[in-house]
Amino acid sequence: MSNWEASSAGWVVWLRWVLTCTVGWMVSEVVFRAITSAVEGSRSEAAGGLLALAALGAVIGTMQWFVLRQQVYRSGRWVWVSTVGVAVGAVVSQWLDLLDIYIGPGMELDGLLSGAAFGVVVGRVQWLVLRQWVKGAYWWVWASVAGGTMSFFVADVVATTVKVARPGFPVPMVIGTLYGAITGFALVWLLRDPVSAGSNRWRSAA
Repeated sequence: MSNWEASSAGWVVWLRWVLTCTVGWMVSEVVFRAITSAVEGSRSEAAGGLLALAALGAVIGTMQWFVLRQQVYRSGRWVWVSTVGVAVGAVVSQWLDLLDIYIGPGMELDGLLSGAAFGVVVGRVQWLVLRQWVKGAYWWVWASVAGGTMSFFVADVVATTVKVARPGFPVPMVIGTLYGAITGFALVWLLRDPVSAGSNRWRSAA
């Protein structure tokens, strides 16, 4: 594979990753709202909340898996760790989001904190699988923190400043796109240095 072909392949992976992250966040928001609305006020509300969080992670992890399965072998584990990571990360980030620490008009510090916390949890859990495929996988945690911090902060600003009938609508799209863009660059970079030739389809074909 020539340098030009490798570069083109990298951009294709990045674009697919951004697209799947965006769609994944938007679809997961719909699923999450549907489940929580169905159990609201019932005896199974607590169990439904846990199910909604698991569904949130499962949808996002599955969408990301559609890209990873074309790049690495035995990528199904990504869905399971992402389900747990996103669910736990969402709980931690929502708790921090309740702090309401304002740093300016329409700008809250807790947006940064909740995004960073989400990125740490998700990145750390996904690292457990990613390290089996690529070298330097610890960089993924930092990319996830950066992606979570930036995407949550921008989404928080958008939700506060954009006056729409349903403020939640643009939030998952913003988070998915920005998080996908930042982590996508890290993914493409990491995939170029697999642990072994047989663990990475992209480099194995080079």
